[in-house]
Amino acid sequence: MYKKVILAILFFTSGISMAADGPLHGLEASDWRLGRYLDAADQMVAVLADTTVTARFMGGKLSGGAGCNRYFGSYTTGTDNQLSFLPNIGATMMACAPPVAEQERQYLDRLSVVVAFQLEGGSLRLLDKDHQTVLEYTAVKPLTLENT
Repeated sequence: MYKKVILAILFFTSGISMAADGPLHGLEASDWRLGRYLDAADQMVAVLADTTVTARFMGGKLSGGAGCNRYFGSYTTGTDNQLSFLPNIGATMMACAPPVAEQERQYLDRLSVVVAFQLEGGSLRLLDKDHQTVLEYTAVKPLTLENT
């Protein structure tokens, strides 16, 4: 019984101390929500209203929502903020409204040209070989249990 109580205290204490450490750093420090992306006309455009495109980086694995479907794949990082996605990014295949499906296609296509990333405050920018921003995210604030 006491072992369970001690384990529970350690679990909750570690979670509280991690949340209290201040700003998080790195790709894996947050979940990310796409705000803008480079479209087929090479213009940065906002994500369609009523859609949410997300990315989670964790231990070399990428996952998220592309607006209608879920996607998943692998990534590697290197010096000087290098970032690349392995070519076999998979996704579910639910039917989506044509504008959402087009946004998803462009989003997933943009992942294949990424070679680097920039982190600044609560934003993440993924860059192509010309260091042009192709995807721009903001950090998703974790849910907290306040006043508990």
